[in-house]
Amino acid sequence: MKNSKIIIDHLLENPLFSKLNEQKCFKKIKSLLPLSLQKQINFIYLKDKTLIFALYHPSFRMEFNYKIRNIKGWLKELKKIDKECKKLDIETFKTIVIFNPKKKREKREVSNYYEELSNGKFKNLASVKELYEIFEEIREAIIAKKNR
Repeated sequence: MKNSKIIIDHLLENPLFSKLNEQKCFKKIKSLLPLSLQKQINFIYLKDKTLIFALYHPSFRMEFNYKIRNIKGWLKELKKIDKECKKLDIETFKTIVIFNPKKKREKREVSNYYEELSNGKFKNLASVKELYEIFEEIREAIIAKKNR
């Protein structure tokens, strides 16, 4: 009886699943990178002998391009060690940026509701009749809110 590892290895040898082997190698390449760069890689793919790294933010593109020499060296060593990655035919490296600024959040209607602290007991010292009436209306509104 075959165990699961033998079955999976047998399936991966099938040419139909060559993309799975590539993705497995890409994960290994990604794991060789410094942690700061690993977090910034969205995905990796191979197109026309060019290994393309899709990054999350443009600021990491420059740092990534700076470390390309190291990546090329690590890839050569990985090809020597790992039998699955020997089949990768990579001539150049390229970075692209998949920059999606955060979507604007929908503004929720927020009503600032504060409980009334006043009890409506204050002296109305307004000497002008119009102001006196306005203060009395405020007093009535406060008392009405307190009695709810």
